[in-house]
Amino acid sequence: MGAYVLFNEQHIYDFVETQKAQLKKAYEALPDDEALDETVTQNLKRQYMLVVPTLKPDQWEADERPTETVVYVPFEGDPSVFKLRPSASNGTIAVGQVVEHDLLISVGSLLPNLDVEGYVKRQLANVEWRLKSLRGSMEFLDQQLNVAVHESIAIRRRTVENKAKARQELTIPRRRPVVASQPETTLKAESQSARKEVASAKPAQRTWDIFMSHASKDKPYVEPLVDELVKAGVTVWYDKHVLGWGDPLRPGINQGLINSRCAIVVLSKAFLAERKWTEHELNGLFAREKVGNYIILPIWHGIEHKDLLSYDPDLADRLAKISTTDSYPEIVKSVLKRLGRVQAAPLVDDAPADR
Repeated sequence: MGAYVLFNEQHIYDFVETQKAQLKKAYEALPDDEALDETVTQNLKRQYMLVVPTLKPDQWEADERPTETVVYVPFEGDPSVFKLRPSASNGTIAVGQVVEHDLLISVGSLLPNLDVEGYVKRQLANVEWRLKSLRGSMEFLDQQLNVAVHESIAIRRRTVENKAKARQELTIPRRRPVVASQPETTLKAESQSARKEVASAKPAQRTWDIFMSHASKDKPYVEPLVDELVKAGVTVWYDKHVLGWGDPLRPGINQGLINSRCAIVVLSKAFLAERKWTEHELNGLFAREKVGNYIILPIWHGIEHKDLLSYDPDLADRLAKISTTDSYPEIVKSVLKRLGRVQAAPLVDDAPADR
């Protein structure tokens, strides 16, 4: 079979840099909604990690051949790890051959008085020493990939926000797409009313000032607040206003999470219990905050500090509005201040005091 020197190709630190570069390239290919989804990015990162093999010498088997004995030692983990050079050395070499998930160690049977089992155990000890070193290096790789992901998210976040800001500030009318010319007979056949409808159609809202995160059961409290915000000139991503019948939920919610400047989160017992979509929204908002942009504006609605402590201590520690003591106009005024806008005139609280 012949002996092969293991752990003798790419150095572990070169491997780390290669994995970081490949991860960044794969991240850059993601669309914006996936690039800012923490679940997607963590799954992507895992693709560039390696599982250091664990040998199973208690399951080894021997294959006796005319001139040698080959011992098969099974292992669990990534076979490619046996190609990496550890950062440390103990002055020995490790020899063997990796075939699928078996480490093969060959012992020449023509040598007199050779202790086959002892020789194999010594080689396994050399292998184990290197695997132990590489396990520590994989922790370093995990840290470096986390850094690469967070840096990439920060860059993507700035890009998305800059594009959104540019769209908001652009005062030049947007050019309509060029429609391919049609035969004259086809044009004459078009309905005049249809042409007017196309000409007067407004472009769909793509950026918002506020993302409204709430549980469905809290709509009686949330809808009047949304109305007051809209009256004050605040654009609001609110599911009933944005999503239509048959629209997929996840892409629509992700678009709102990505393209909203801030998010009002109405924290209630229903919100804490609902989990599926409320947790998805919170995860997306926290992912944006990891790059230093605090955008979550909490409102406590029928809950106390102790309720939040058992759900998320970070949310419990934040200054919040209280639905029973902070009126809609007061909340709207605070939102306008957060957005850097001057309120043109005092807002009239038309909403009943008992909410």
